[in-house]
Amino acid sequence: MAETAVIGRDEELAEIGAFLDGVSQGPAALVLSGEAGIGKTMLLRVGVARARERFACVLTCRGIEGEASLSFAGLSDLLGAVLDDVLPLLVAPRRRALEIALLLVQPGEEAADAHAVGLAVLDVLRILADTGPILLALDDAQWLDPASTAVLQIALRRLRDEPIRLLVTLRGERGLSLPLELGRSFAEERLTWLPLRPLGRGALRDLVGDKLRLELSRSELGRIEDTCGGNPFYALELGRELLQSEARSPEASELRVPESLRQLLGGRLARLPAETAEVLLYVAALARPTVELVAAAHGDPARVRQALSEAAAGEVIELRGSSIRFGHPLLASICYEDAPVWDRRAAHRALAAITKDIEERARHLARAAEGPDPAVASELDAAAVQAAARGATASAAELGELAAAFTRNDVALSQQRRLRAANYHRLAGDSERAAGLLDQLLTEVPAGAERADVLIQLIRTLRGSPSSQLERLDEALAEAADDDRLAAEILGIRANERLWNMDDGRAALDDGRAALERAERVGDPSLLAATIARLASVEALTGEM
Repeated sequence: MAETAVIGRDEELAEIGAFLDGVSQGPAALVLSGEAGIGKTMLLRVGVARARERFACVLTCRGIEGEASLSFAGLSDLLGAVLDDVLPLLVAPRRRALEIALLLVQPGEEAADAHAVGLAVLDVLRILADTGPILLALDDAQWLDPASTAVLQIALRRLRDEPIRLLVTLRGERGLSLPLELGRSFAEERLTWLPLRPLGRGALRDLVGDKLRLELSRSELGRIEDTCGGNPFYALELGRELLQSEARSPEASELRVPESLRQLLGGRLARLPAETAEVLLYVAALARPTVELVAAAHGDPARVRQALSEAAAGEVIELRGSSIRFGHPLLASICYEDAPVWDRRAAHRALAAITKDIEERARHLARAAEGPDPAVASELDAAAVQAAARGATASAAELGELAAAFTRNDVALSQQRRLRAANYHRLAGDSERAAGLLDQLLTEVPAGAERADVLIQLIRTLRGSPSSQLERLDEALAEAADDDRLAAEILGIRANERLWNMDDGRAALDDGRAALERAERVGDPSLLAATIARLASVEALTGEM
């Protein structure tokens, strides 16, 4: 984007320039924040263009609302252009973790560790920084998927003196939570938050004149300024409305325009031919829309190409090669939300039929369903398992809860799926949500092994006082009764609790040895190995080998 096209943002452009010029001083972040349409993406593109002229590498990613629930979608976009070059340079365990996360290889028996993925991303950044300064540009960070967010946080917190700059755009005002826990990753002097101010009347006049070749009267300019509040995207939409209407006739006593940006954009979409709107619904329903995917789902490639050409000509969408994206995220939201629910379901059914990714397919099926459905629940459950195997435990938790919600007429299976979802929440660091699910399950599951399973998860999730933990462990052991596998696990946990938190070595030894006795009855090598290792640790620390 030519900087001469950026109107009314001289101070912000200077701030971005200084930010990039300081890259030799080490890692730093600049967050551009503001309401939808205020110009964040435009300024980010300027920063990217400047960096491409003199940085060794520029990595970009745009958060998309439809991708916010797809595991590692953002990370895939960010690293996609450099993976072939850097993967061979990573140490084997981290390379494999990153390959599993990005679905470049199939997961093995052991799930990928999000921490290992994050360290692999750190290695990638350091390898690239060895060749010169690099810029990470994250647009609409509020929609970055949780799995990508988690591993980027791990990498960014470990940066030291690398020549790396992070340019972020965020919808919202200062005072909201910083994306990516940037406050923990960057010292105060290395983190700049730049809220974008509204444009003044002169800048709005120049903007509308430059972009639309529209010369406004004093009264028209005043009404546009009052209506848009200095928002440049809103002002341009108001200008387009003027060009489309008779509101500028000499007889008009005042400018007649819609009073909200949503109403204005909705009106622009409503003016499109019905066939174009039908095709755009598929685009809005896809996480990563391409011409080929939309044509395959729709079934009439010629009509799709015609509709997309019309929408691109009207600046509703942008076509870059075969990829499609809406000119503004609000257009996508309105296109989807204003469509009748039966049309949305039909679109998702068609997209599920052509989508190969397990997780994306499951989400399409869920959005196409009209209520609980065992087949959809099974697809969601499989998607949760895959997400967990990739290290995307937050996505796995959400999918697991969806699977339970879609489970019809099978209370026990629904409970099992919620129990697994609680475990995924715990692994993702959301102990509050995990504990909420487990507390609810305790009121539902029958006595015995099922209740013991829930209590074990609750013990692992909550760190209460040693006495409260011991009470739960005693209750769980009583519920386990003759189930040797469960009893071995509970006794092993209780041994650790008594040793580390209650300073009771003798009781810990008794529990550890009782756990081994129960494990030997089961005969499972993995259970035996874990139990022996735990007991050996207790014996060594108490001096009773």
